[in-house]
Amino acid sequence: MPLTVTLELEWLLRSRYDFTKVVSLTTLARLLETRELELQDEPSVERALFFYRSMKVDFAECLNLGCAIGHGRLPFVTFDQQAAKLDGAELLRGA
Repeated sequence: MPLTVTLELEWLLRSRYDFTKVVSLTTLARLLETRELELQDEPSVERALFFYRSMKVDFAECLNLGCAIGHGRLPFVTFDQQAAKLDGAELLRGA
């Protein structure tokens, strides 16, 4: 399953089906454990779930940071003040 589909799935579960963060996390974690399904860049998704669980940050920011870590592209620069609090992230300030 491509990363974009993982991202869209989390958004769909939360916005369309009113899943709580905990239920969304559990659902995505179970998908990672499913042998019949292969997620693209599973280590990055696992990192994203860890970050998402630990702080009040959008899953998209967590997934982007997870990918940045996995590909050795730190710091991950973001406009999101909450995401900038995650290890490896940095707030991009306007001029």
